[in-house]
Amino acid sequence: MRQLTAKQKKVIDKWIQTQVNKVEYIESPFTQHRYGLSVDDLPAEIFAELEQINDTEILWQEANRYISDESFKIANKR
Repeated sequence: MRQLTAKQKKVIDKWIQTQVNKVEYIESPFTQHRYGLSVDDLPAEIFAELEQINDTEILWQEANRYISDESFKIANKR
């Protein structure tokens, strides 16, 4: 399976909840700037856990997309 499993998403969701204060949504008169989290923010041990659950050649991209989507949802709620 190339997509993230439910177990991987659960691991990521748990980590995202510890990072909520780092997700911001800033509006300015000129532009809207959203800052979200990315897979680069993920600690190495958590990424290793994702690999142990289901390692694929596109794990980095799938994890990054999921983390980005979920953190932007949080930022847009603020």
